[in-house]
Amino acid sequence: MTRGRIAWWGVAGLALASLLLGWAGCGDGGADASDTSPTPGAECARDPSNDSSEAVALALDSEVTGYLCPIEDVDWYRVDTGASAGLLRVRLAVDGELSPVEPSYAVYRIDGDGGPGEVVGAPPATLLGQALDEVHCVSPGSYLVAVRDDGDDAQDFRRPYRLTVSASPNPDTAEPNDDAAGATPLASGAAAHGAISCGGDEDWFAVDLAAGQLVRARLELDVAGFDPTVRLVDAAGELVGLRDNPSGRVSPTDIELALVPPGPGRYYVVVGDDDGRDADPEAEYTLTVTAAVDDDPNEPNHHPDVATPLATSADACGAAAGAWREEHGTIGAPGDNDWYRLPVTGCAPQGLLEAEVEYDVAGLDAAALAALRRDVQLAVTFVRAHRGSPCQVDSDCQALAKTCQNSWDCSGLFNACRPDGFCAGAAVCLPEGVCGANVIQRREMGGAVAGPGPETVRLSAPLFGDEVVYLRVADFQSDGAAPGVSYRVRARVRAEPDANEPSNVYAPELLESFPTGIQASAAKPVPVHDCTGLTPDCCGPDTWVEGEISYENDLDWYRYDHPCPGEDCNLRLVYELGGGPVDFVVSFYREGGLWFGGVVGPGSEAATQSALSGHYGGVGPGDSCLYAFSGHEGADYTYQIVFRDLATVRDWSPEQGYRFCLEKVSTECAAPCELFENGCGVP
Repeated sequence: MTRGRIAWWGVAGLALASLLLGWAGCGDGGADASDTSPTPGAECARDPSNDSSEAVALALDSEVTGYLCPIEDVDWYRVDTGASAGLLRVRLAVDGELSPVEPSYAVYRIDGDGGPGEVVGAPPATLLGQALDEVHCVSPGSYLVAVRDDGDDAQDFRRPYRLTVSASPNPDTAEPNDDAAGATPLASGAAAHGAISCGGDEDWFAVDLAAGQLVRARLELDVAGFDPTVRLVDAAGELVGLRDNPSGRVSPTDIELALVPPGPGRYYVVVGDDDGRDADPEAEYTLTVTAAVDDDPNEPNHHPDVATPLATSADACGAAAGAWREEHGTIGAPGDNDWYRLPVTGCAPQGLLEAEVEYDVAGLDAAALAALRRDVQLAVTFVRAHRGSPCQVDSDCQALAKTCQNSWDCSGLFNACRPDGFCAGAAVCLPEGVCGANVIQRREMGGAVAGPGPETVRLSAPLFGDEVVYLRVADFQSDGAAPGVSYRVRARVRAEPDANEPSNVYAPELLESFPTGIQASAAKPVPVHDCTGLTPDCCGPDTWVEGEISYENDLDWYRYDHPCPGEDCNLRLVYELGGGPVDFVVSFYREGGLWFGGVVGPGSEAATQSALSGHYGGVGPGDSCLYAFSGHEGADYTYQIVFRDLATVRDWSPEQGYRFCLEKVSTECAAPCELFENGCGVP
């Protein structure tokens, strides 16, 4: 028995258009109009098998020779496989290496009139022109074999072809099990054996899964003549999951497909070749399918349609943070996605969402904890509805109905502009009938390494007036699982406390440099108080501008116009910063670039920063030079002030407020500033 290779369309689809068009060219007897040689002095070999009705009886395992001459010659043979055959092996080659013909063949069922019916075997197009040795799965019976030049455009009256047809039993005793109708029933924990005997062969096994079960399908196989694959298919024929070994020809196969199925019911585990073209009837595989209890009480919640509610009624956005809404689950298998739904009200124009996911590692010994950190990297994604993108199925939501030229045009939509000029979607159609859009994803940064590190991931982001939000919990790369370890997911909402929001263009990631032009477009105007007149308007109880770094990656941008147009003057920024996790940075921008500023306080990124107060600029001893220069002219010339957290970590706090006030303290270029030839500035 030899290893066979054939195109995936082996049985039902072997008659590809390119093949059938060629074979239809001469059909039954469409060959020899005459046997006149195209070369003077030479003759085409005569044979009596130019029509299927004249097919020559061919004994199994015996070699027959013939010539493909003249052009469009077809030679027909008839073979009987015997009562026990399940495999038909065809070997065909032309003597020598210089023949102009590309020998090919087709194996036909015999129809009711005794002529050629359905094609059940043919070589793959990629092998034409070579010596052919292919194995086809067939039922016992009689068949017609037709030999011809592949393109019907060449002939060879010097070199004969050699044809041998053999038949043998199929070593896979479970055959036929090539589809759902013929699937072999398989009990949980039982091992099945089989072989991919011919190109296009697939072995189907039926498994019945109850609610709350995981399924694991393990495929073991020595080095073989194909690249094994194992798939899980639902009762409707839809693919649920797949694993393969693309190195099956050079290394043994031991792969496991572990899945949380979409729900209870009948499923099919399918074993085959990765592209359906190759086979090895001598290589026996072992398949073991196991159904186990899923410890996740919320399954199935693999899609927004079956998302687990974090609250049964809408949470209202209030001034104070709402109650934490929480559930528990597991990452039961690679690719397991757990969806949670939280309806909210009263969050327009902008509220805040906070979410956390944390593994319960109490009771895990050092080895189990190390395995958890090695195998799983917790990730949580905030998904919102994009109202302008209606959908019916998930495939409608690869892209959103929003055009973009750069990532900033997709702010609040994961800042992801596709090459086709549309913002990227989350590839899910929400039950609201619109596409989901990712807002922000966070993963546990220490989960993939050994050593101390929290098994926790958290995020905070604006709600953009959303009425319902979704959270997706998964392993970050979808290739790990911890079915025996439970996580807690919780979320809460609140109104945005910063009355000046939105004052930036939202981005889900930290930025090394801020696109000043884009961000400044969202900056909120603030007044400059004149402290130099007879009735000074200095900073007082009612002059403060207040804000909070209230969510992750929050940037608070403010702008002020030139306070002394056409002249020079000195300024002072007075600030008060609340204590908390935010390590404040205050920066000044002008002309599209950073002017000056820096970290306020120690800059140590301690867990909690103390309350601070102070000022930038002024005209007193030790003050810095904060000025407006007469040369800064034009209606579009503005200055910007930015408050943010120290950028190497993502701290935020809706409760840790700040406030500031901006004063003009001199009507000229006064010390500590100096007047230079090119204007007022720093000494």
